[in-house]
Amino acid sequence: MGLDGKVRPSRRVDTTERDARISELRASGISIRAIATSVGCSVGTVHRVLKPRPVRQ
Repeated sequence: MGLDGKVRPSRRVDTTERDARISELRASGISIRAIATSVGCSVGTVHRVLKPRPVRQ
C-alpha cells in the first residue's frame, strides 16, 4: 500500500516476452504508438524498453 492509501499490484512481473515483442516490432519499422497499442502498454513504456542501456564495466 502506498502513502496515498492505494493498493498497487506487485511490480515483480516478468516482462521479457513483452520487451522482446516491442523490440521485434520496432525493428520491423512500426511506430511507437502502434507498438504501444498492439502490446497493450503505454507509449512511455515502449520508449523505456527501447532506450539503450549503459554498458556495465
